[in-house]
Amino acid sequence: MNKLSLSDRFKPDQRPLQLALLLLIGLVSVAFWPGLHGDWGRDDFMQLAMVRMLGSPWPLFYTDHFVAMPGAVFRPLGFAGLWLGGWLFGTDYFAHALISLMLHLGVCLALFTLLRSLAVGLMTATLVSLLFGLHPTVIGTALWWSARFDLLAALFVLLGLVMSLRFIRYLSIRDMLAASVLMLAAMLSKEIGLIGALGSAMILAIAALARPDRRLRLLFGLALAAASVLIFFLWRHATLGTFGSGIASGLPLSRILLEGSVTWLQLAWSWSTFWERLTVLERGLMLVGSLMLLVSSLGLFRAAPPPARPASTATLPSPIAFVIGLSLLLLPALLQAPVVVLNAAPLMAQESAVETAMQSRLYYMSLAGLAMLLGIGLDGVFSRLGRGTRAIASVALLLIGLALGLATHQHARAFADRSSSMAELAHQISDAVLGLDLPAERCHVLVLDLAPPPEWSRYVSVDSMVKALHPVPQAVGHCLFHANFITFFHLVDKRHAMLDPWPFLDLSINDQPVPRRTIGQLTTMHLQYPDQLPPEAIANLQVLRHEGGQIVNSQVRPDEWPYQAR
Repeated sequence: MNKLSLSDRFKPDQRPLQLALLLLIGLVSVAFWPGLHGDWGRDDFMQLAMVRMLGSPWPLFYTDHFVAMPGAVFRPLGFAGLWLGGWLFGTDYFAHALISLMLHLGVCLALFTLLRSLAVGLMTATLVSLLFGLHPTVIGTALWWSARFDLLAALFVLLGLVMSLRFIRYLSIRDMLAASVLMLAAMLSKEIGLIGALGSAMILAIAALARPDRRLRLLFGLALAAASVLIFFLWRHATLGTFGSGIASGLPLSRILLEGSVTWLQLAWSWSTFWERLTVLERGLMLVGSLMLLVSSLGLFRAAPPPARPASTATLPSPIAFVIGLSLLLLPALLQAPVVVLNAAPLMAQESAVETAMQSRLYYMSLAGLAMLLGIGLDGVFSRLGRGTRAIASVALLLIGLALGLATHQHARAFADRSSSMAELAHQISDAVLGLDLPAERCHVLVLDLAPPPEWSRYVSVDSMVKALHPVPQAVGHCLFHANFITFFHLVDKRHAMLDPWPFLDLSINDQPVPRRTIGQLTTMHLQYPDQLPPEAIANLQVLRHEGGQIVNSQVRPDEWPYQAR
């Protein structure tokens, strides 16, 4: 059989597509690249320690696996993704960040594919996907390792919608089975993946109404989509004992949904424009691009009606595609309301890039929906404009993309600088622990005079730091690490699940002990700190102190015990 020539491999009609994909991948990678040189922070330590001590990812799928709070979240596939990175690369942050970049590129390409499946033109789909991929709020989500759940959920949602559109066109049950599996994968990555199942159900329901001759098969596809949702909720209930989230369990559900959604909408404008953190140049480019886009759109008033599309490419009526995009845009406000109530914050110029990246996850899926709406709308506009006016509109989008790309590149560099600076303290503590002669029993290490960075707040513990960064976390799996602030939970190796934490006690709430939980090879412990340190405990307590920017060996006096009167 003759080998394909180079001209056969790269046919002329495929070159515009190949160029579009190369442009999308290349520009997004360049904007993200400085972020590869960052480091771990806040929730990263907890989750890195967890997946490195877990042993196997399989218990995640049948065990309540969120170590910080029981009954809160059910994201087995998301945590399994973190586990895989830890198994492959250990604590190599660059390698983990490279995976995040690849996943983000996958989301951009899935969005591009979805737009093309909706018959959006190649140029429009490329420009809109590029605007999404370069958006600093979007990149911020990809920069934060602990937001891996959002990237996976968005990827599976968009691919599930693509496969649902294929099912409508070809009516292949294999396509719909693939769509259902992808939707279930999205939900198992993060609860926000439910949006994909809703969008797919809308697509199938509309198609069933429009095509009575194929209604039975389309309704069967709709049943498969519904089955994926039912499987998720039954699986979640069997594992957690609840259908809902326990993150904000102290508030009524109606109040959570109302307050969270309203707050999300109030903050959405600043996160979608990133205006507060743009430079003067970037703001100028945004304004000029927006003005050019507005001027070019005035040509619609004297434009001819758009040419009719071939029936074979009209997968969905434009209004229905618009409704699906609107669902991706707005439903995250409802599904993320508990998190918004707890810790959502406005975008501020003086905030560090790390704090900004941690907040941006609340808008990742929504900006994909906004990009979908923009693509559908612009494609209709472009089809009615003359060649010159289309060129002006395209240049306008490129100027907006340039502003976003510059902001993103700067944001990624600032994230890398700040996260590396903060993580230096964690690495110093971990290195100091390596030099200690740790006892085989009653192993307690206290680190004093720590002043954590504000981005860490109360969510980072020395215990998680050490076990995340230690070359062999199981080697310190019997030790409890403390600081001059309360540690909310400790992680120990399952082999030491019954260890006596003296001089501490297991935490009790309302006279009920908080049980220790085992997840694979990992056990979580919640401790109650004594007001006074028993003198006989000093001999078993190893002390480190933060002095002069270094971690040094030290001692503690009974009157220096940091938990007095707490």
